[in-house]
Amino acid sequence: MKVLSIQQPWATLICHGIKNIENRSWKPQEIPEKILIHASKACTARCINQMPLEWAQDVLNEVKFGNVPDFKEMPSGAIIGYVTIERIDHKTNNSIWACAGDDDPNNYYWHLKDAFV
Repeated sequence: MKVLSIQQPWATLICHGIKNIENRSWKPQEIPEKILIHASKACTARCINQMPLEWAQDVLNEVKFGNVPDFKEMPSGAIIGYVTIERIDHKTNNSIWACAGDDDPNNYYWHLKDAFV
């Protein structure tokens, strides 16, 4: 099984099934494919007050209702769950997690499902 290293808070959001699209410049060879999610030790430069509003609202609601831990309590440097890559495409779609307006042919949208912590 392969491992994908992702910075927090994105790793936790993926494992909890909240972030359903991962934006990458490459694609895996096999699809569908189940992969382990590794929360890297680095934390993304975008904290909650720098996120686009539609992202921040969803994330804050999930934290508030106890569905995901607070940012300071999110694990790092560990495998925290797994997810299935269902399909991959190049087109922008209606998910808030896709890089809106980025129709670069080198950008792949990984559609994720069956997340598990």
